[in-house]
Amino acid sequence: MEKENGKSSSKTIIKFSVISAIIIVFFCFNIYVVFQIKKEQEERLKYIITLLEHTEKNIIGQIEHNRDEINAKIDTNTENILKDVKEVKNLLKIQDSETQVKLKNILSGQKRINETDRKKEMRLIYADGVLEKKEMEAYNLLKEKKYAAAYKIYKEIKESDPERLSSRYYGVYSLFYSNEMNKENYDYILEEIEYLRKNGMEESSFKIIENFIKREKAINDEQS
Repeated sequence: MEKENGKSSSKTIIKFSVISAIIIVFFCFNIYVVFQIKKEQEERLKYIITLLEHTEKNIIGQIEHNRDEINAKIDTNTENILKDVKEVKNLLKIQDSETQVKLKNILSGQKRINETDRKKEMRLIYADGVLEKKEMEAYNLLKEKKYAAAYKIYKEIKESDPERLSSRYYGVYSLFYSNEMNKENYDYILEEIEYLRKNGMEESSFKIIENFIKREKAINDEQS
């Protein structure tokens, strides 16, 4: 009887040990699974963080590039606008000076002109208005770099009124840049620049044009 009780007790202990072992293995397995899941999540999180950092660097780099490009375009447009404003101011200044001289001549000679002369002066004033419209048309063509078309109009203005210095200046400018390599125009261009200087006009473009022509003439002389 005692032997049977001992065997029964041994079996119970063995069962309990087996169950305990199974529970421990199951518990360890669960810990391992949890650890693996946590490790996988950490690696995935690390990969996502790395990817986000890389994406952030690319976005920042693209923003910096676009900002530099936009700033460069703004600087270029601003420079062109300021240049156009300066040219318009020079044109208005020259035209204002010419207008004052003509009004002064009209007022000083008004006492000694007769009715016929007065009508003639009125026709000249009307002609000035027509020429001013032509000047604006030519100047717009010049801004569009249609130099040949601009020079054609400036030439007509010069023939009508040689004293319009602004038109003669822009005429020279248009003629030169319509074909810089046309050597047949060089002597005329230099003569016009000299005439404008004698009448009190000095522009930075004069030196540029003169130096270019001198250089081309020197090359032509060497080749001859």
